[in-house]
Amino acid sequence: MSEPKAYPSLEENPVRDFSLPTPTDLTLARGGLRMLFAVLGVMFALFAVAYSMRMHMGDWQVLVDPWQLWLNTAMLIAGSVAMEIARQSWRRGRTQWVGPALLIGGGFAVVFLAGQLWVWSMLTSEGYLVNGNPATSFFYLITGLHGLHIVVGLGFWAYGTGKVLRGAESAQRAGVSIELCSSYWHFLLVVWLGLFALLANT
Repeated sequence: MSEPKAYPSLEENPVRDFSLPTPTDLTLARGGLRMLFAVLGVMFALFAVAYSMRMHMGDWQVLVDPWQLWLNTAMLIAGSVAMEIARQSWRRGRTQWVGPALLIGGGFAVVFLAGQLWVWSMLTSEGYLVNGNPATSFFYLITGLHGLHIVVGLGFWAYGTGKVLRGAESAQRAGVSIELCSSYWHFLLVVWLGLFALLANT
């Protein structure tokens, strides 16, 4: 008569907790995201340098920044805060807050874009056209480029948030999506604050 088969105990093979991303997953994802941040950071820095150099030439006409830019900045800050709430809620197991926080964060980003379009519409109606003078050309270029990256971020946000809300992703993959989305939002906020400071002081 054969001896009964021995099975490993739970202590020898503990059940793996997938409530949070594994260190390897986060390391790889964050590494790729940081490379992207480095590339985008250099690009925006070069535009800032070109802006600073160009403004000292004789044909530069100072553009008074619309007050709506302050409101738009507040919307972007609020969106970044909401994304961070989603990340911290996920880390602490408060999953009931993750979905609403993600939706609110994305909503503030949409409002930010709408506010930027409002500023553009107001400026063009007042005669500040793209080819009017170098100051307005740089303004449209810088704000438009930043807005484009917001749009790209919203695309990934919508894809990831939809899966998180439907439970279509594993907890591990959802955690990675939330971490990356939050980090991307913080990066765009930092970039905008730098650009806004540059525009406001010139």
